[in-house]
Amino acid sequence: MGLAGSLKEIAVTMNRLTGGGTIKGYVLIGGLSVSVWGLPRGTRDVDLLVSLESTNKITAFCRALNAEGFTTELCKGGIADPVPYLIKARKKDVPIDMIIATKKLEEEAVLNAVMLDFKGVKISVISPEYLIVMKLKAGGPRDLLDVKELLQMKALDMESITNLAKRFRADKRLAKIKTS
Repeated sequence: MGLAGSLKEIAVTMNRLTGGGTIKGYVLIGGLSVSVWGLPRGTRDVDLLVSLESTNKITAFCRALNAEGFTTELCKGGIADPVPYLIKARKKDVPIDMIIATKKLEEEAVLNAVMLDFKGVKISVISPEYLIVMKLKAGGPRDLLDVKELLQMKALDMESITNLAKRFRADKRLAKIKTS
């Protein structure tokens, strides 16, 4: 089936779980979201950011995914871990990393998602502005390279990016990338 077919199935499932109240919402993040905004990026997995009413709902979310044919493994990080809850899931042969939103930036990113049509299915994708700020916060070499490339897009709301970066303390990294 491939990554595209699996992504469609994943979107159908996530939309159903959102509509049924199991989750508050989700957004596509990672390499695929960078590709959505016009910068082709190779990836073999699907990365999602998922918002729940509370972290107490993680087990119920995993059960719902299992009922939909996913395999799931919950990984918990330490207290200082930037990703305290990660569900490593699989649908057929496609690995899916589902980060559970625990920070204000993450919750806002889900709330401000862009709904796009993908092969006849609506899929929730992180906006380029939130994607840039989340990658600035992550700060890895690939993340910062993605930011540099994303900043070259014509239809960006630079004022929004600047304000978000300031609010979430990523403005110094943004300024450094803009001048490099």
